[in-house]
Amino acid sequence: MVDSAVPLISDSPDLPREARVIQLRSLVDTLHMADEIARQGYLITSSELEI
Repeated sequence: MVDSAVPLISDSPDLPREARVIQLRSLVDTLHMADEIARQGYLITSSELEI
């Protein structure tokens, strides 16, 4: 489930470049954490990722 209070990157074309970069870095960090969790054999749901 996506929190509607947090704008999606694709939904925010008017954001400054720096803000989009911060959002993308946060997303990449979250995906790296999910990958590490999966590598250790754990399963998590998308809601636990809070993307």
